[in-house]
Amino acid sequence: MIEQVIFKNLVLSDEYSRKVIPFLDDDYFSDNGDKIVLGIYKNYLNTYNTIPSVATLQIEIENSNGITQQNYESAIKSLNAIDASSEKDELQWVLDKTEEFCQSK
Repeated sequence: MIEQVIFKNLVLSDEYSRKVIPFLDDDYFSDNGDKIVLGIYKNYLNTYNTIPSVATLQIEIENSNGITQQNYESAIKSLNAIDASSEKDELQWVLDKTEEFCQSK
Protein backbone atom coordinates (compact mmCIF):
# COMPACT_ATOMS: atom_id res chain seq x y z
CA MET A 1 0.00 0.00 0.00
CA ILE A 2 2.72 2.51 0.91
CA GLU A 3 4.35 1.79 -2.44
CA GLN A 4 1.27 3.09 -4.25
CA VAL A 5 1.21 6.19 -2.06
CA ILE A 6 4.86 6.78 -2.91
CA PHE A 7 4.28 6.35 -6.66
CA LYS A 8 1.17 8.55 -6.62
CA ASN A 9 3.06 11.38 -4.95
CA LEU A 10 6.08 10.93 -7.23
CA VAL A 11 3.76 11.54 -10.17
CA LEU A 12 1.78 14.36 -8.58
CA SER A 13 4.36 16.36 -6.63
CA ASP A 14 7.61 17.70 -8.01
CA GLU A 15 8.62 18.88 -4.54
CA TYR A 16 8.07 15.43 -3.03
CA SER A 17 9.86 13.76 -5.91
CA ARG A 18 12.98 15.90 -5.59
CA LYS A 19 13.15 15.30 -1.85
CA VAL A 20 12.76 11.51 -1.86
CA ILE A 21 14.05 10.20 -5.17
CA PRO A 22 17.73 10.33 -4.09
CA PHE A 23 16.86 7.99 -1.22
CA LEU A 24 14.56 5.53 -3.00
CA ASP A 25 16.33 2.38 -4.10
CA ASP A 26 14.67 -0.29 -6.20
CA ASP A 27 15.88 -2.89 -3.68
CA TYR A 28 13.33 -1.42 -1.24
CA PHE A 29 10.50 -2.71 -3.43
CA SER A 30 9.67 -6.42 -3.39
CA ASP A 31 7.57 -6.38 -6.56
CA ASN A 32 9.53 -6.44 -9.83
CA GLY A 33 6.89 -4.26 -11.48
CA ASP A 34 7.46 -1.57 -8.85
CA LYS A 35 11.21 -1.81 -9.43
CA ILE A 36 10.67 -1.30 -13.17
CA VAL A 37 8.40 1.69 -12.58
CA LEU A 38 10.93 3.29 -10.23
CA GLY A 39 13.81 2.71 -12.66
CA ILE A 40 11.92 4.23 -15.57
CA TYR A 41 10.77 7.11 -13.37
CA LYS A 42 14.34 7.90 -12.27
CA ASN A 43 15.65 7.66 -15.82
CA TYR A 44 12.96 10.04 -17.10
CA LEU A 45 13.55 12.51 -14.27
CA ASN A 46 17.31 12.48 -14.90
CA THR A 47 16.88 12.89 -18.66
CA TYR A 48 14.17 15.57 -18.77
CA ASN A 49 14.49 17.16 -15.31
CA THR A 50 10.72 16.98 -14.80
CA ILE A 51 8.33 14.43 -13.37
CA PRO A 52 6.62 12.07 -15.82
CA SER A 53 2.89 11.49 -16.00
CA VAL A 54 1.33 8.07 -15.54
CA ALA A 55 0.71 7.93 -19.31
CA THR A 56 4.36 8.72 -20.00
CA LEU A 57 5.50 5.95 -17.67
CA GLN A 58 3.11 3.50 -19.34
CA ILE A 59 4.50 4.38 -22.77
CA GLU A 60 8.07 4.02 -21.54
CA ILE A 61 7.27 0.60 -20.09
CA GLU A 62 5.57 -0.50 -23.31
CA ASN A 63 8.67 0.55 -25.26
CA SER A 64 11.12 -1.16 -22.90
CA ASN A 65 13.01 -4.18 -24.11
CA GLY A 66 13.88 -7.17 -21.98
CA ILE A 67 10.88 -7.03 -19.65
CA THR A 68 9.07 -10.31 -19.19
CA GLN A 69 5.32 -10.39 -19.74
CA GLN A 70 4.77 -11.00 -16.04
CA ASN A 71 6.92 -8.01 -15.03
CA TYR A 72 5.28 -5.86 -17.71
CA GLU A 73 1.82 -6.71 -16.37
CA SER A 74 2.94 -6.05 -12.81
CA ALA A 75 4.40 -2.64 -13.75
CA ILE A 76 1.24 -1.64 -15.61
CA LYS A 77 -0.87 -2.84 -12.68
CA SER A 78 1.17 -0.60 -10.35
CA LEU A 79 0.61 2.38 -12.60
CA ASN A 80 -3.08 1.65 -13.02
CA ALA A 81 -3.43 1.71 -9.24
CA ILE A 82 -2.33 5.34 -9.22
CA ASP A 83 -5.27 7.66 -9.41
CA ALA A 84 -3.50 10.60 -11.02
CA SER A 85 -6.63 12.70 -10.79
CA SER A 86 -6.63 12.47 -7.02
CA GLU A 87 -5.17 15.09 -4.77
CA LYS A 88 -1.65 14.97 -3.44
CA ASP A 89 -1.18 13.77 0.11
CA GLU A 90 -0.01 16.25 2.70
CA LEU A 91 3.70 16.63 1.99
CA GLN A 92 5.12 16.18 5.47
CA TRP A 93 2.97 13.10 6.12
CA VAL A 94 4.05 11.36 2.94
CA LEU A 95 7.69 12.34 3.52
CA ASP A 96 7.49 10.79 7.01
CA LYS A 97 5.89 7.60 5.67
CA THR A 98 8.43 7.33 2.87
CA GLU A 99 11.28 7.72 5.34
CA GLU A 100 9.76 4.97 7.51
CA PHE A 101 9.45 2.75 4.43
CA CYS A 102 13.09 3.28 3.44
CA GLN A 103 14.37 2.77 6.98
CA SER A 104 12.48 -0.50 7.31
CA LYS A 105 14.33 -1.97 4.33
